[in-house]
Amino acid sequence: MFAYPVDRSQTFVKRVIGVPGDRIRIISKAVYRNGIALVEPYAVHKTDYEDSYRDNFPSEPNVRLPPSAADMLGKHIVSGDVVVPDRCYFVLGDNRDNSFDSRYWGFVGSDDLIGKPLLIYDSEAQSTDEIMERRFLVRRPVRWGRLFKLL
Repeated sequence: MFAYPVDRSQTFVKRVIGVPGDRIRIISKAVYRNGIALVEPYAVHKTDYEDSYRDNFPSEPNVRLPPSAADMLGKHIVSGDVVVPDRCYFVLGDNRDNSFDSRYWGFVGSDDLIGKPLLIYDSEAQSTDEIMERRFLVRRPVRWGRLFKLL
């Protein structure tokens, strides 16, 4: 859990994929850390199509990005990998095709870390487009199968 870097009044929950010094790359939806493909049984891919930015990262963005993401892409790419700087983390959501994560807003600073979640007590279906367009006050379907799941 961490304070969302673009709006620290919000709390986000994502999986830490990279710690300081790690090199991160995504090729055809597969995540590589330090040149080794991660085995990720928790990762979900729900789309049949490939998104050039989301699924092959880092690459040329096809969406408008906040300055923090532009900084990451402009200053932290070495030999085609994102290199996680000191006191920062690279995070991804488990629903990789529909996750608003470090690919879209950059690194999470160590000062923004809150802790590890223990239980899912609420879960609504929300698309990345809704988050990007800041449509937060829309009623969405509850994802009943996720409620009260221990993590």
